[in-house]
This record gives sequence, structure tokens and C-alpha cells, in this order.
Amino acid sequence: MVTTDMDRREFLRRSLLTGVGIGMASTLSGIVLPTSARAGTGTCLFGAHALPRGGEASQKDSTLALEAELGRTLGVFRRYSYWDEPPPDLTHLWAAQGGRTPYISWHAYTRNGTAIPWASIARGDQDAFIRTVATGLAAFPYPIFFNFHHEPENDAKNGTSADFKAAFARVRSLFDQQGATNLTWVCTLMGTTYRGRNGGADAWLPDGQYFSLVGSDGYNRWPVITKPAWRSFSDLFTAAHDKAVQLGKPLFVGEYGCVEQVTQAYPNGDPNAKANWFLGAGQTVQTWGNVTALSYSHASAMFGGKLMPYWVDSTSIALNGFKTVGQSPYFA
Repeated sequence: MVTTDMDRREFLRRSLLTGVGIGMASTLSGIVLPTSARAGTGTCLFGAHALPRGGEASQKDSTLALEAELGRTLGVFRRYSYWDEPPPDLTHLWAAQGGRTPYISWHAYTRNGTAIPWASIARGDQDAFIRTVATGLAAFPYPIFFNFHHEPENDAKNGTSADFKAAFARVRSLFDQQGATNLTWVCTLMGTTYRGRNGGADAWLPDGQYFSLVGSDGYNRWPVITKPAWRSFSDLFTAAHDKAVQLGKPLFVGEYGCVEQVTQAYPNGDPNAKANWFLGAGQTVQTWGNVTALSYSHASAMFGGKLMPYWVDSTSIALNGFKTVGQSPYFA
């Protein structure tokens, strides 16, 4: 999602530190569970990763705040996990009990940034630990979208693309052996990789038997970043969509985001551009018809040393655009 390991891992660190809140590491005490979730009638799940801000102490708080703005329960709850703090955790449980399907990315590096070489995973050095994690996930009484190490192209310290594919296959095989049949497997690459960078998608996607959904992440950062120019949702995800069609698999949009077109440095932008971007995303997804889920990054993150405010409520106009998509019957 971001341009450097430092930027990206700081985003993950902030996401995880605020995940369950102080004092919530081993108990559900104090969590008030929603009694019902929105029953969607469409064919695409509508979700988000909501980064806590202001007085929000946890991802639970930020999720509930976003849902209150949208007037609906999210269909997908996005959350990241470190190697040494594996899923599931109490935040996943809270989300699932409220009717949201967790989307989990489990990364092969620790909270302090130590990389677990994919080659080590592929040759079986980590099997005992992986089996333990798989057993815990198999016991989770709800369905999960699961991705082993999303955006691997951004983590060269872990190894090569061949190492990643071998590690992905081994993790999947071990999870299957432990009976983790409640997981739907996603392999998520950066949108630029589907468009030919980093050796292209084929260099990174494992054999099709190991994953069910083609995952992709993409962001429109103009004019905060001046190159490339403003990109629509279709511009960002058409290549991934085409690869999914080629493979005969649905597309899973695990991260997407858009900044405002009006900034201090670019005051003459269109104040409606971000709202229209959201509306265009919804229309594109319905036209394609093969997108399993959309998970928005309701957050701010660094890219190229600049802050990217992706918040859906950066203006009331933007919020209304996002809300319109989320309340469409097509999106569950």
C-alpha cells in the first residue's frame, strides 16, 4: 500500500496497537456485541479497515463510528496480524459475532520488523508453529477471508517471488491438514504488479489450487502525489480484474482509497471528485459482476513521505458518495 517498508509497517503497527484496546488482550469483558447485522441482498460485500483516530481507543470503536456514519454494519472487517501475534484475536471475534466477515492478513514478519524468510517456511522450519496457528483458526466458529502475507512484492527481505509462492503453498497445505475449512483463501498483490511491475502477477501468484480469490490493492493519490495523474477505480483495478477473469476466479479488493482533489497545494480541484470516484467504483464493480468484496482503507497513511488522507468523511460530500454506494442493495 505504501512506498517503503517503514511507511507500510508503521501503518500496520498503528492498526494493531489500537486493535483491542488497553486491557483487552485476554478477555471479552466490557465489549458490547451488536445484536444484528445488516442483511444485504447484493452480490458484493462492502467492508473497511477503520483506523482509530481522535478519542477512538480501538478498532472496535473506529468501526462502530464508521458504521454509524454509513447507517449500516460492514460486511467485511479488515485487520492485519504479525507473525508473532497471529490470528484470531478478540477483535476478530467481536467483528464476526456482529455479522462482519473478518479479512485477515498474516504477515511473515514480527512486530519489531524481523522477517521470517519465506524459504524457511517453504522447507518446513516453521511447521510446528504454523500448525498451532492453523488449529486456532480452525476452531474459530465463523467464516474468514484469509491472506498469507499480502503485497509480498513490497517485502524483499522475506525472499524472492519463488520463495513466496512456495511458502504460500506450504502454509495453505498445513492449514488444510489442520481442518481450517472455514477460511476462504485470497492472494493479494499490489495493483501495479497486475499492471506489469515487480515482474508481473504471474511471478507472484501461487498455483491456482492454493487460493480462491484474486486479491488486489490500489490507491488514487493525485494531487497529493502528482505522478501518476488522477486514476479512477477502473484504472486501478482493471488489470487485476482481467487476471481474475483469465484465471476463472472472483476478484477481491482488499484495500482501496482516494484522496480529495482539493488540497492546499492544488486549490482549484473539483470538490465533488472524491464522491464521484466512490460512485464510479460502485458502478464499475456492478458492471464487472465478479467482485466478492470491497474493503476500503478508512485511514491516513504515508506514501513517498507525504500523508495520504483516505478518510471517507474527509468532506461531507465525500461521505455522502461513499454512503450512497454502501447503502445500495448490491452491496451486502
